[in-house]
Amino acid sequence: MSEAMLSEPEPMPVELEILLAQLGECDTLDYFPLHLDISHGAQDPDDMVLRSLMELQHVGLSPQDCIIHSTSWRFESTPRLVLTYLVYTDHPGFPRGQARRVDLRQLDLASNPDPARPRPTEIREEQVVAHGLRHLSFLIQTGQLKNSGRLLPGSLDTFQALTGVLAGRFTSSEIPSTTGVLL
Repeated sequence: MSEAMLSEPEPMPVELEILLAQLGECDTLDYFPLHLDISHGAQDPDDMVLRSLMELQHVGLSPQDCIIHSTSWRFESTPRLVLTYLVYTDHPGFPRGQARRVDLRQLDLASNPDPARPRPTEIREEQVVAHGLRHLSFLIQTGQLKNSGRLLPGSLDTFQALTGVLAGRFTSSEIPSTTGVLL
């Protein structure tokens, strides 16, 4: 097979989305979105998240108070590519007065039933938050999150109770195992 030459696409803007989150009252999650245009930067997004958290030290919040997880990326039709990090904290310095709120009992995931076009046609901010929370829950429930000791006992209980799936609409108990062991 000969090598085909593809035309070079136009550069696409890239945005770093940081969802600073904390459990609220009555089964809610408060979150504060931060957005940075990183289209022209050549820095590691992990470092940019840490630097953004350092800038929040004036409210008493530092990276040592947080659980940071690179949770997803998505294409938006503007067009742009968005890299999302969920940053969870139980620290009292969380900017609650400026936060948005989502009901944990109503977390729905974005999806598209068309297997040829798996990207959902619409992705709401609350669905991105839900996706990140389910990632974090999965890591906590499977013991893969090494710094879960930063969570208060009530927060740990809440994450243990959430459905810890990585994506999609099904749980692991719905997937038959080829080895006879339930996944």
